[in-house]
Amino acid sequence: MVQETHLEQSLRMLVEATNFSVEASESQPIFSIDKESKSQTKSFVGQIENISLSRTTIDIVPANLDDDLYPPKKGFLFISLQGDVTRLTRRNKAEQLIRTAQCPMPQLGLILENQRVPTRRTRQHKPLSPDTKKVFNGSPTSRQQEALQVALNTPDIALIQGPPGTGKTKVISALQVRLAEISEDSGNSVSHRLLLTSYQHDAVENAAEKSVVFGLPAVRIGGKTQGNEAADNVDRWRDRALNLWKQS
Repeated sequence: MVQETHLEQSLRMLVEATNFSVEASESQPIFSIDKESKSQTKSFVGQIENISLSRTTIDIVPANLDDDLYPPKKGFLFISLQGDVTRLTRRNKAEQLIRTAQCPMPQLGLILENQRVPTRRTRQHKPLSPDTKKVFNGSPTSRQQEALQVALNTPDIALIQGPPGTGKTKVISALQVRLAEISEDSGNSVSHRLLLTSYQHDAVENAAEKSVVFGLPAVRIGGKTQGNEAADNVDRWRDRALNLWKQS
């Protein structure tokens, strides 16, 4: 029996492993979050689609189809920890900014430590308007209205919790509409002031699809991932607008 080479053994381990991303680079990977060790070149990141033990080849699909990157002709192939490194780097930076009160909300450190934070009197905003009621197809529930009241008038942070099916997404959509109205009434621009974010793409897509501010859809920031070739929120809004225009 011919003994397997190290390459063949490695490929067999990849076949038996669970689904994960790999990274290809000309230089050896440096798994560190130190600024000095951070590479200036962007590596190719992709998802393993097929492994051929007979041909000793690996087929890799780019993780971001919009990136114009290709694997190097010669280099290193390793498990991609790019996301983890980025996450830990951002976490360390955020912790440092909070500790030194240099973040956009200087009192955040006191809030997290459950310390008393001085607040100033501000104008109380009504939670409902004709356009926010349209989001609920009528009137919201008492709990939804309370959530809007708290979110609009909190001096710092508002946390809205609830099990699936309680209408949190509609509250998010109505809150965006109301915040835009308040900004317009005060003479401020709402542009680049509202951000929907989540660990899961589907959660953002779901909230963005139901979000319309001043008749305009939410714009998704970030490249398309593998398997996410469907039209985004702006594409769907544009298609609906064109169809309505053609029918008029």
